[in-house]
Amino acid sequence: FALAVARAELAAARRRVLIAIFTVVTAVFHVAGLRASPWVYGVFALWMALTFLSGIILRRARTANDADVVQAASYYVDATIVTVACAMIGGGWWIAVTLVAFGVTFAFATLPRRRAQYAAVYALCCFNALIVGETLGMVVPVGFAGLPPLKENYGIAFAVALFGTTMIATFGIVQVTFVRVMRRARERYELLLQTAPDMILSADRDGVIVSANEAARLFAVGAGVRSADPLTTPRPRRVSGSVLIGSQVALLAHPEDRELLAADVNAAAEGQSRQRELRLTSTEDPGWYLISCNPIREEERITGVLIVAREITARKRHEEMLRRNEETTRQAQKMEAIGRLAGGVAHDFNNLLTVIGTYCELLKQGVAEGNVRRADVDEIYNATVRAAALTNQLLTFSRKQVLQPRLISLNEIVAGMEEMLRRLIDTGIRIETRAFESLSAFRADPAQMEQVLLNLAVNARDAMPNGGVLRIETDEAFLDAAYAAAHPGVTAGRYVLLSVGDTGAGMDAETQERIFEPFFTTKAQGEGTGLGLATVYGIVQQSGGHIQVDSELGRGTIFRIYFPVAVGEQVLPPRSAQRLTPLSVESTSESRPRTLGVDGALRSGPGETILLVEDGEALREVLQRVLEELGYHVCVARDGEEALAVSSAHAGAIHLLVTDVVMPNLGGRELALELWKLRPETRVLFMSGYTEDAILHQGLRRTTVGFIGKPFRPDFLASKVREMLDAADSTQPATGRRAMTA
Repeated sequence: FALAVARAELAAARRRVLIAIFTVVTAVFHVAGLRASPWVYGVFALWMALTFLSGIILRRARTANDADVVQAASYYVDATIVTVACAMIGGGWWIAVTLVAFGVTFAFATLPRRRAQYAAVYALCCFNALIVGETLGMVVPVGFAGLPPLKENYGIAFAVALFGTTMIATFGIVQVTFVRVMRRARERYELLLQTAPDMILSADRDGVIVSANEAARLFAVGAGVRSADPLTTPRPRRVSGSVLIGSQVALLAHPEDRELLAADVNAAAEGQSRQRELRLTSTEDPGWYLISCNPIREEERITGVLIVAREITARKRHEEMLRRNEETTRQAQKMEAIGRLAGGVAHDFNNLLTVIGTYCELLKQGVAEGNVRRADVDEIYNATVRAAALTNQLLTFSRKQVLQPRLISLNEIVAGMEEMLRRLIDTGIRIETRAFESLSAFRADPAQMEQVLLNLAVNARDAMPNGGVLRIETDEAFLDAAYAAAHPGVTAGRYVLLSVGDTGAGMDAETQERIFEPFFTTKAQGEGTGLGLATVYGIVQQSGGHIQVDSELGRGTIFRIYFPVAVGEQVLPPRSAQRLTPLSVESTSESRPRTLGVDGALRSGPGETILLVEDGEALREVLQRVLEELGYHVCVARDGEEALAVSSAHAGAIHLLVTDVVMPNLGGRELALELWKLRPETRVLFMSGYTEDAILHQGLRRTTVGFIGKPFRPDFLASKVREMLDAADSTQPATGRRAMTA
């Protein structure tokens, strides 16, 4: 259609030039005093009027056939008027043959071949009619270069008619050959254009589309592109180029990107080339396209804009997935680094708490019951208890806390916690619960799951100071391979889903990136420790789960936690507690602690020697004092290498090695392995601020190995040491027992 319009416009321009030339020739004839009817100017005016009329009709054409019909009619008018004008100005056959051949050449250049042939035959008829008129004396031409008149000169008239017909036909044949070559090239170009997967459009300088390939038309049908003037443009009855023709190219873009596309088209219309990634609209989600806008030049004049749009949606999605993966990986690495830091801080802090708690016990021995100083010591001890709970949360976040997993039902956890949450949450907050009836079981520590639910509920309560709704839901979900690929560490499969949502203030993106960091809080100073969500994160990660947060400012937050469904697992009997943490809230249940030297069963037997290895000087000194007060012979060392040297220098037996796990030069595990080569009968008691599994899972699970977790009180240490020394050899693995609290 665009090509047909362009051909018609070119022919109209040629026609206007021909009218101007004919008018000038007629004026010359008048000035020269030659025969010329003044009525010829009226014919020229009619010709010009018909030319403008055809231009108006052409602008209303909507198909290539319409444009070709308008153009063919104009050629019939041209041949007729040229013949009449030549007769009126006395122009001879020599003028007519030139003009008719000129018109036939343009007809074959701008019309389909069949229509051009009809126009050429009509033009030949008009030329031969002029020859007949001159032969019969009806037309008296002006003499030219001594050419004999044709009046009643039938032989010359026949020769002139044959010459003119041959000349016009030759011009037509040459033009047909040229057009055939050009048409083949154009057809190859159109085939390439129509089969191209990219959208290719051309627009005028105002951004109105004048042509489009098949890919663009198919996209426009799906996008529902409307004409720039819907009131005057009829709706097409079938899928064709008219779906796009006449519409603004900017309407193809997503509403947010239309100004950018319009700016690029305007820049191309001014001679600049632009390329940009934009979203184009469709009936589905907007797709991403690489759009190039380049000027169309004809004889150094910019006549339009060429727009090429290549779809890059798949690439953009892949890039977005990679970006999310990288962001998720960076976040996971950051959380892992923070976890290691938190675990290290908790480990070192537990050493200090052990020193403080031990000295508290030692101070109590010299203070009578009821003394005000004893109350001060108790307050110091209570502070160590609270600090131990804090380090316990850090260890949970860093996934170095002991869990006692078993098959549990999330519905039972939620139902058991619901009443307590209703008492805990403000009356202005409505709690809504929804449970999936046939919920599968999963493997986790029930106490830790209760902690997760409690922390999330408290976090939601704090986000709704003016009241709102707290929703707790359980469900099952299937995370597919695509989701797993976008979230490193997640395995595709069935999951139990816990959703905790609120209608509170919500969070911005920056806050969401940091909510699981230890000690990060948005609350006022003194209103929170910043460990609630960090604890949740640690429990979920250690339980093999995955946590996702969706939040929007002013609309609330939803935490979605996924736990893998337990398939083919049986309920295992719970292990006894492995982590000895006497400095905890539970350890305060007994009102009267045992003091050193009271229980004789905890004191040393005759000749028992302990090798104490601890890199912390303060802790090493206080533990040495405690053990010596219990009657043991104590050899001390700062690290594993020094301990081996002390062992070599000691002539007698070493009944028990009490060692820290993480030490410089040579750690506790390596020390035990080396010491057993020389003293296989020596028992080993590991001390650590981490978990027992971190030690026993490294090949040291045997009857002569024990574990005590920091921080601990002196009586716990005394009890554990006595237990290790008194225990008979057994083939069953040793497991740490929770010491009785004092």
